[in-house]
Amino acid sequence: MKSNLKISMVWALGLGMLLNSCQNPQPAETETQEEEVVEATPQYIRKNAADPAAAPDVQAMATAFEKLRQLPCSNPVSWYYQGAIHWVPNNVPNGNPLCPEYQDSSQIMAAWMNCTHADGSELHFLIWHRLYIYYLEKIIRQYSGKSDFALPYWDYTNTSYRVMPDGFRQEGSSLYASARLDSLNEGFPIQPYMDKSLDVTDLFENRIFSVFNSTIDRAPHGAMHNYIGASKRNDIWNEIYQEKRDGLMAEVSSAAFDPIFWLHHSNIDYLWQKWEDSPNGSRPSLEALEAHPWGYTFFDADGSKVEFTVAEAYEMAFNGMNYTYDVFDQKQLLASNEVVLQDEQEPETVASSKPARKVNSERTQFAVDLSGKKGKMVLKSDNKEYALLLTLKVSFTNEPDSPYEVYIREQGADDELVSDENLAGIMTFFGAEHHATEHGNHHAHGHTESDKLSSTFTFDVTDELDQSKFNGKLDIEILRKGQKVANEEIVVEEISLQKIAVNP
Repeated sequence: MKSNLKISMVWALGLGMLLNSCQNPQPAETETQEEEVVEATPQYIRKNAADPAAAPDVQAMATAFEKLRQLPCSNPVSWYYQGAIHWVPNNVPNGNPLCPEYQDSSQIMAAWMNCTHADGSELHFLIWHRLYIYYLEKIIRQYSGKSDFALPYWDYTNTSYRVMPDGFRQEGSSLYASARLDSLNEGFPIQPYMDKSLDVTDLFENRIFSVFNSTIDRAPHGAMHNYIGASKRNDIWNEIYQEKRDGLMAEVSSAAFDPIFWLHHSNIDYLWQKWEDSPNGSRPSLEALEAHPWGYTFFDADGSKVEFTVAEAYEMAFNGMNYTYDVFDQKQLLASNEVVLQDEQEPETVASSKPARKVNSERTQFAVDLSGKKGKMVLKSDNKEYALLLTLKVSFTNEPDSPYEVYIREQGADDELVSDENLAGIMTFFGAEHHATEHGNHHAHGHTESDKLSSTFTFDVTDELDQSKFNGKLDIEILRKGQKVANEEIVVEEISLQKIAVNP
């Protein structure tokens, strides 16, 4: 059994003090009180938000958010500032009544717009968000007065917990947001069309960290962002944008302003830790992360800035956390078993095809021949263990709202194509337009119909294909789930089959 998050609060506190680059004036006793709390409570237990045992923590969040919403947006621990660390719109009209000091991107403050929805940042997705919610957790502990507060998680991948936690659905609560899917705020469960997006069976079969990281980012992570935020309704008042558009969670630039964001990402962190503790779990090597540098800047509960190099963030994320989850054996925290580290490898492309196939109906089936003129494909020619990866490059003009289920089967097989055994993965598009906008090619909600955006999806299909005899010919079926959105069409531009050595 691999180790879970380890107790190392003394180390973490010391590192934080060394890294603080500026001090927010606070009464001296505040620091002393926090040190005493940390020493007295070196371990925090994050609980399932549906468990009555989590009710005091949910109430502590409400107490803290009430105070954080009242702080000036220039205060680093305020509700607005903490949300903007994830991202914030480039321009906010109406004088931005929530933060008059910020009306356009020339006025961004320290550490704003820093989440991993940008070129080169993907490998940092899980690690960056782990530290992000960890520091928000410390702020809530301070402002709620609950010394043992730990951030709850919404375990929506479990069919027993598909209703949004009650404390986030009460109008008038600081945890309530009207800019969500109505049915969630009304206490209805997540709709059945999301079942595959929330099924983590295939996700946990991944053995390559980079593939697990990108897969969980798409689903359940991205799928739930779009679902909670009622993506593509375009008729919801989004107070962060100060206009009608999608709900808070469906937009990268407003997602972290919805309090449910923090329970959502606590659950993503829980799933990550659960996978890492499994036989398939692994970690990226530090070298792989440093090959794609990314900034790690957060704020402690006293408002002081905490900056990490990639190496320091890596050490903190894997060895400096002071919490665990209620379902884990607490003794795991004291273990230090070795975990498989993976250098970033370039997968070997075995074959590819450019079908340019439109997907504009609920079900689209087509055949792909990846063998070319070879007639026979060689997927395994040595004694190494390989994972097979199927990569789809997909283009679109309007960011799709729906999740798309991708099923594959070797041609000639007589089993049902659409089945759990043939599910390659889920395509979701949360943040796709934002990504293009932030990197100079397009303007949000302003690109022309002739412009194309694109997303790339990589699925581990080791269990779906027989490496010893696969002939390169595939049947593919793509199912669009959810309600049809006007002008929603994607095009499968390219499909490639790759292999990558497992633990080379």
